[in-house]
Amino acid sequence: MNRQKLQQLILQKRLEKNWQTVNEEVGLEGEEKALDYICEHIEFKENLLNDLYVQAYQIQHELNNIDIMEIEVNEGIATMNKFMDRFEPIEDEYYKKVTKVRDNFFETGLKIRDLSERVLRASAFHITNHKDSLLLTKKSIDYKRRMANMATSFSWDDLIEGDSIFKYIRDDLQTMFRILNKRLTRHANEAIKEAEKMKKERQKYSKIFKYKDMVAYAIEQGYEFCRQEATDHMIYKFAETGKIVVIPTHYDLGIGLAEKIKKQIRENKIA
Repeated sequence: MNRQKLQQLILQKRLEKNWQTVNEEVGLEGEEKALDYICEHIEFKENLLNDLYVQAYQIQHELNNIDIMEIEVNEGIATMNKFMDRFEPIEDEYYKKVTKVRDNFFETGLKIRDLSERVLRASAFHITNHKDSLLLTKKSIDYKRRMANMATSFSWDDLIEGDSIFKYIRDDLQTMFRILNKRLTRHANEAIKEAEKMKKERQKYSKIFKYKDMVAYAIEQGYEFCRQEATDHMIYKFAETGKIVVIPTHYDLGIGLAEKIKKQIRENKIA
């Protein structure tokens, strides 16, 4: 086949479809695929870290049921040492596995970025004049911005909600050790004040959301239902920014996750 015939075939192929139609079709496919990638990442994170979260929340629950001012001091110190022996291996494993979650997080971002390039290439193939080329450039910039908003719906901090519960437990254990030491050295008033402060902090963190509460909160903040994944995740979108929030529906939301989703719902309203 000579060059002229090849060029004619390419031109014919380009004219088979309007570039704007291709841009819209492939663009919608890209957005759907990006949502799939995000949900796959969240599922990956949950599968890797969920058992550690469960163990951490169990320790937190047990600590919350201890009245540090009532327990005998030596017994209390022995009890806290046992808690620390349980907690530290879980904490170490968590931070090791977070590295894998981080790598998957950045891989997901790269895949979403590649989707934008795919839309541009598919559309550009059907461009036949300079005017349309300029228009495609503008559309591509808008599309990349939408995809970036979707990808940045989830910052690294938002996805690692477990950090807060592990820090909370460590702080709680250290506080209880301090109170016991103050009681041991007969600084009773200081011990009482610190114990009261700890109780207030526990009340602050005691509420655990049901996923339906979180859905209601998202709707109240102006989010609209986008779709539901087969993996039991509901996706809500804030139309003005194009950013999304994913709400798991297959278990109760723990303290850390609930707070992170609430924060995400608020911040994603800002372009």
